[in-house]
Amino acid sequence: LAGRGLSPRRVRCELARHIDFAPTVLELLDLPVPAGWRGRSLAPALRGDALQKAALYAETRWRSLDRRALRDARWKLQ
Repeated sequence: LAGRGLSPRRVRCELARHIDFAPTVLELLDLPVPAGWRGRSLAPALRGDALQKAALYAETRWRSLDRRALRDARWKLQ
């Protein structure tokens, strides 16, 4: 991402979920996150701050593929 207040060409190795994108964009635009929305803002990581550690859960049921995964910063279980 690029924008006001963000360092150019900064690479961060943080776990991110799809539900984190909307809260991130809203925070960067100085807009409130609606009550009840899930996800966390990744804006602090984009500014160089540390994020609270979080685990990810993913699943897919595409055609005959039925897979699930649980991941944190160190481990991945499939």
